[in-house]
Amino acid sequence: MLQSTLASATATTTYVAFNPVPIPGLSDRLNTFGGWATFLAYFACAVAIVVGGGFIAWDKITDRGDSKGVKIAIGAIVGTMVIATGATILQAAGGQ
Repeated sequence: MLQSTLASATATTTYVAFNPVPIPGLSDRLNTFGGWATFLAYFACAVAIVVGGGFIAWDKITDRGDSKGVKIAIGAIVGTMVIATGATILQAAGGQ
């Protein structure tokens, strides 16, 4: 009893909720679209970080005390983390 419980506890099991079946003629287009969408999202986040840095510099020069640049930069960094997490989850779900 104890040996079978130990064996089942140490056994590595992989469960797949569904067996992915590629759509004929459409899977390459979806992969291309997904790649471009991910690239554009990362590019938008990079632009937002640069714009946020510009706002931070402008706030320092003019002494306005506005924290708009910090909000933009932090939002862009959080957006980058969300995109990276989503891409990783989709790759894990797709088995690629």
